[in-house]
Amino acid sequence: GPIPIELRRLTAPEQLLIALLYPRVFVFKMWPKKAEGIDTGNLQRGMRGTVSTFEQDIHGVASMTAGRLMPRPPAILASVMTVTFIAKGKIPKSWLYNTFRVRRWAVRDALVWLSHNNPKYYGDIEISDERLQLLPEDDIPDSIMANIRQTEDVGLLHQENDGYVPVEEDL
Repeated sequence: GPIPIELRRLTAPEQLLIALLYPRVFVFKMWPKKAEGIDTGNLQRGMRGTVSTFEQDIHGVASMTAGRLMPRPPAILASVMTVTFIAKGKIPKSWLYNTFRVRRWAVRDALVWLSHNNPKYYGDIEISDERLQLLPEDDIPDSIMANIRQTEDVGLLHQENDGYVPVEEDL
């Protein structure tokens, strides 16, 4: 059937916070559409990017995922995702916000839905108020902000675009 709103509205980090397993690492590469620099007036419409996934040694994060307490601690995000911006100038937080924000209520609602509707995998989870309190109300978790890298080597953009990223022409 259709994906319920409780799951459909989740951002990538929110999805990772409710995951039972982490077989892959997510690598986000983002850059402004105009390679010269960051146009703060354009905000999200001016972003493009790629997401790559790589196999992960599941045992490496097993200790953080042991037990049935949910959501996962926000520190796990630094182990299973990285973000690189390719741009000159300061990255506006508003660019990061839509893609990487975590909303405590959205994570809670998704876990409640999963515990009721996916008993095979989520029927025995314990939704922890203490763990939920570690999540921001509606912001980018520190564990993501601390892990964001920026390079001003715009030459990387040409490598990123070669072969598989369609070039959008401004009309």
